Amino acid sequence: MPVKHLVLWFKPSLILYAALLLVCSFMYAKNISAQQRLTHTLPNFFDPRLAADKPDTENLTGLRFVMTDDFPPFSYRDGKELISGYHVDMARKICEILEQACTLKLVVWDDIPAMLIQKRADISLAGLKRSSELRDTLDFSHVYMRIPGRFVARRDKVDSLYPETGFAATRIGTVGNSAHAAFIKNHLPDSLAVEFAKPRLMREALVDGKIDAIFGSALNLSFWLNEEPGIGCCQFVGGPYLESRYFGHGLSAAISKDRQDILQAVNYALLRMHQTGALTELYLRYFPIGLF
Repeated sequence: MPVKHLVLWFKPSLILYAALLLVCSFMYAKNISAQQRLTHTLPNFFDPRLAADKPDTENLTGLRFVMTDDFPPFSYRDGKELISGYHVDMARKICEILEQACTLKLVVWDDIPAMLIQKRADISLAGLKRSSELRDTLDFSHVYMRIPGRFVARRDKVDSLYPETGFAATRIGTVGNSAHAAFIKNHLPDSLAVEFAKPRLMREALVDGKIDAIFGSALNLSFWLNEEPGIGCCQFVGGPYLESRYFGHGLSAAISKDRQDILQAVNYALLRMHQTGALTELYLRYFPIGLF
């Protein structure tokens, strides 16, 4: 749901929160039918042994979220300069579950760790990585999304590609010096790796038939497959690759290390979103072609 201002107030106690600052609707999946959108689901990233007991939130007096406006489809400005995205709707849902009035502020990505440490913000939904440096001062919530590596091939070549053989003798395009290029080099040594300076050049080579497949971020590739020329020529082939060494540990909320009360509350809200299907609903809304 898009919103209009840089700072938003979510007040779930009013019940009308869903209409708050709702100025227009935005649909990423312009080329995907409703039936096609329901053919994929979000994997379960949560430990089934986790208890869903609501923590004590009596001492919470509201939550201050921060994120950027350049992280589509998680947080971005649409063609009318309205703020929308997966993380915007997630923040709204967290506030509803925890029955908290919340603010959301758009900031520069590099400023976020300091804002959390200095108590100028409570929760970041901006894709901060769990680096050793940040783990000294920040805690991270349950993982709610992972971005796998995926192969894409031309539809007329799919039947001739065999992932189970390690793509032997297959010309696979990657972006040079990327985690995806390193994965191909280390795990598919029998393939014929072809490195490109830019993702656009890699995709153009696939469309032109100069290579057999490409390997990259499922997030970026899924949106390319939802528009021309990707939608007309190509598709995912094989399954997702989730090795954290190459593709990270996934997305989670970042919170100051001394705010365990907020961490527990956010973890509870995320687990409830998983259990009630709210996370899957967000996934289907913002990822018209499944990442997995």
